[in-house]
Parts: sequence; C-alpha cells; structure tokens
Amino acid sequence: MPPEGSGGKERRGGRPTRKDAAALTKRLVATATDLFLKHGFEKTSMDMVSAEAGISKPTIYARFANKADLFEAAVTELGHRKMRELEAIIVPKGDAHERLHDLARQLLDIMIDPQVIALERIIAGEAHQFPELAHRMYLEGGERVTAITASLLRQLDAYGDRTDEAARLDAQILFGLIVLPPLRRAMLESTAEKALDCALLERSIDIFVAGAMGGEARVIPSRSSGALPAS
Repeated sequence: MPPEGSGGKERRGGRPTRKDAAALTKRLVATATDLFLKHGFEKTSMDMVSAEAGISKPTIYARFANKADLFEAAVTELGHRKMRELEAIIVPKGDAHERLHDLARQLLDIMIDPQVIALERIIAGEAHQFPELAHRMYLEGGERVTAITASLLRQLDAYGDRTDEAARLDAQILFGLIVLPPLRRAMLESTAEKALDCALLERSIDIFVAGAMGGEARVIPSRSSGALPAS
C-alpha cells in the first residue's frame, strides 16, 4: 500500500498539516467516486477504497463514519464539480441559432459525460437507500441547473426584457428538448459512446428559437386560480 500523505509522501512525524489532510481527503473522495461509479454502492467495499487510495482504513473512518457517509460525500462532490463546469460555460458571439447551438453542445458535453451517466444510474439504483440524497440531487440539483441555464439564456439579446420566471421556464424547456433525450438514451445503453442525434439537436434548436425567441409568449393563468386557457 502506498504511504499516506500529500502526493503519496509519508510525513516523518507529527500530525499532518491542514493542507496535507485536505489533500488526503480529496484523494480519498476521488478514489471512492471512481469505485462507486464503476462498481456501484453494494459492490464497493471500504477495503477496496483503502487499497486503491493507499489510505489505511482507520484514517478513512476518522473522516467518514461508514461507507454510506463516504458515498454521499463522493456523490455530492461530483455533483458540485459538474455544477461548476456548467457555471463556467461561456456563450460566444453570433446569431441566436449559432449561440444556442454552441450552448447546447456545451451543455451536452457536460451532461452526457460518462461520469454523469454513471452518477444518474447509481442515484436511481440507490434511491431507496438514500432518499434524501436522491431528493437533493434531482430536485435541488435540478433547480440549480435550471438557474444556471436561465442565466446563460440571459446572455442572448432576445432575453433582455424577459422576466425571471419566463427565463426559468424557457431554461426548463431548452433542457427538456436538448439534454433529456440523449441523457435518457445514454443511461439505457451499454455503450460508452455519447448518445447524440445531431439531426434531432438541430431541429430542437430550430423549434426553441422559433417558439421561445421568435414571438410573444402566451400568458398562462396561474394554476392556483383554477382557470384554464381559452380554447
């Protein structure tokens, strides 16, 4: 087993520095993440994590009380990392269609990455054991993705006068048109190839540009009012 410590180097004596301790924990979580995504929660043991990370089990248990706590930390950190990638997207200059196409490709590069596919599968498979974690990932995570996408849409000239609610709804529509179909397909296929239908992507962007950016939005009655749109 490799020695513990920052960069795999063992400290000769005394307690590790905060920097070394943080680096060790980061390596531990990264290793656990890879193993959980590859083997699933049940088939990943703390012995496997210890051997792969080169970190003793007492050191692991000093940081995480059990495998479930380590699993939650691994899933949460991966989710946060993907959110940071989404927040780093830059929409380039150009016309609406070109900018939407570039935005869509950047969203897809992140959202149908093999790690995200594996994460979606494992969360779905372990939702019964980790209901609060599943809730946080799908609902709270979904709201954050929507907010990030709405912020990206705000960079388009056509969104200068949209309300926050309109941008939020359009972000959900855009995500549903562009990301969900290939994401669901990738989750069900065993191949590692990204499930992207380029013709469908182009048509989806055309529909979004024409519908969300090409005309006035309908005023939809509040759900609480019980009113229905006029036929």
